[in-house]
Amino acid sequence: RGVVAMHRGRYEEATQRLASALAMKRALGDRAGARACLLNLGLAAHRLGDLDGAERFLDEAIALAVSLDQAQGRGWCLAARADVALTRGDRERARRAVAEARALGAALPAAVRADLSLLEAELALAARSYDEVAASLSGLAPELLSTDALVDARARTVRASAALGNGQRRAA
Repeated sequence: RGVVAMHRGRYEEATQRLASALAMKRALGDRAGARACLLNLGLAAHRLGDLDGAERFLDEAIALAVSLDQAQGRGWCLAARADVALTRGDRERARRAVAEARALGAALPAAVRADLSLLEAELALAARSYDEVAASLSGLAPELLSTDALVDARARTVRASAALGNGQRRAA
């Protein structure tokens, strides 16, 4: 129910529900379930603007994913960690998290690889490297763009921002 609340934009409620679920997972010794709860708590904290809290949850989730040898879980957590770093304006830390996730290679599902491509495009945009934006977005699978409205919308937003920035650069 915490994830449902988060997807509905009710982040405070999501945080309460996810914290309860985390306590239950820990009491049961379900480390994989705890990792998933920590990831979602990190996502909710990020949406609430609690970047320190988000980092704490995500760092713990990453450590659990490593100890459990969960490449997919680690990839999701690293992508979320990069997003928090990008929100902070810490592009170098975001780049390191993306690179660490990319190093997991084929173990990552398409959705994580897409998130990493979008994060790379956002990093390029932040650095005003408009040609790199297009290169990063070229890593998005066309079938994913046609079936995932959120990925498509994020890609279109980054492309439009790059086009505007590039146009302003040329006009100057």
